[in-house]
Amino acid sequence: MTTQTWIDKAGEMVVRDGLVETEIGRTTEQFGLIAHVFSTYVAFCSRADAFHFQRRINSFQLMNDGDRGWMTLQVFSD
Repeated sequence: MTTQTWIDKAGEMVVRDGLVETEIGRTTEQFGLIAHVFSTYVAFCSRADAFHFQRRINSFQLMNDGDRGWMTLQVFSD
């Protein structure tokens, strides 16, 4: 999904309802030039909310080949 696709799908909801994401945990494993990161976070409509409306895990795969960095991302939600 491109940034514009996300804006087109979620932009109106985010403007109307708000979105605050807070990371609650992270695990990183590295092997050579490759790292894998699991980042767990919860989403709120505002900082004043007592309860989150969604919990997700982002799964990042990172690699630096010496010339540039590469990244892939997958999002999993409950």
